[in-house]
Amino acid sequence: MLFVKLSIIRPKRLINRFVAFATKVVYNESIKKGLITWQRF
Repeated sequence: MLFVKLSIIRPKRLINRFVAFATKVVYNESIKKGLITWQRF
């Protein structure tokens, strides 16, 4: 119940946290792909 209230009061913070997490995942994946492409050449 408390968590639901917090998520309703502060959805922006939750969204920002999710966006930051997604950005980090995409960034890590792009680095992995970049390393793989570098190894090919």
